[in-house]
Amino acid sequence: MSAEDKRRSLVERLEHALVLVAYIVLRHGPIYAPYIDRLERELEAARQNDPTERAKRILETYAAKGDTNATRLGLSWRVEENAPVPTDDTGRHDARPRGSEH
Repeated sequence: MSAEDKRRSLVERLEHALVLVAYIVLRHGPIYAPYIDRLERELEAARQNDPTERAKRILETYAAKGDTNATRLGLSWRVEENAPVPTDDTGRHDARPRGSEH
């Protein structure tokens, strides 16, 4: 198991635990609410330490500021719903925005 798989499974386990504790709080009362706080902190820390998520945040921040390098690379780093990354005829990533076929 790779480090990313372990980290992802940690995030998934924390998410699952958070849902479970939310149910417990609703079912058995607010005495268990501190567990929600703790799990939310641990989940945020696990997400912050994920290098892939950090890289996405960096590119999104610079693209939002209008940085041309981040914007030009935009299509190659967005992996929404496992969408394929556009490539040119040689198999290289096509950095042109969608709809600007010239």
